[in-house]
Amino acid sequence: TALPIWSSEINGESLIKRTIRLLKENNIKDIIITSHNEKLNGLGATRYEPKNNSHKWHDKKRIGYWLDAFTWELLDEPTTFLFGDVYYSEDAIRTITGTTTRENLFFCTHNSNDSRYIKHHEEPLAYKVINTEEFKKHIKRVKKLFDEGKTIRHPIVWELYRSINNQDVNIHKMTKNYVAINDESCDIDSINDIELLQKVVNRRWKLLWQG
Repeated sequence: TALPIWSSEINGESLIKRTIRLLKENNIKDIIITSHNEKLNGLGATRYEPKNNSHKWHDKKRIGYWLDAFTWELLDEPTTFLFGDVYYSEDAIRTITGTTTRENLFFCTHNSNDSRYIKHHEEPLAYKVINTEEFKKHIKRVKKLFDEGKTIRHPIVWELYRSINNQDVNIHKMTKNYVAINDESCDIDSINDIELLQKVVNRRWKLLWQG
């Protein structure tokens, strides 16, 4: 069960507050939270209520399109998307904010055997959208494939990644247009994830303090 993003904390700091703080420390000032939840007001960022987000859960089933997480009306200019339920390391935020690109870029874990990473699968964590028209074109394409029953699961980021790279949307393969982030950065899906991540973070800080 996914945890509310305002309640998931590491070292007493909520994930979303941490992300906003790190973005500001890296000189990012125009920060928008896309959500209808008023609990996310007053966090040092502007809250925007998406106009066309059809995605929600009902009886543990997805309804609508997960890809609506990429707020359509904000895709008129280059935009970087991050998640509120992801723990980003300081290095990850520096990488995401400091990487320059002329094409749409996905920031993903790739070496899932890295001992600092608590999951055992590759995972997208952030997206830098430069060519907004291409990005929107592939969102529409993947939605259409889903509506036609041509995706083997409810499409999320990997289907979009594969479409942009002209791959079969149902076969996972890392090719190009990504930057690998292989550290403790990961999304939080459960209390168990928080406990594992807290141990990794504590161990890392202990090693830094001793070294």
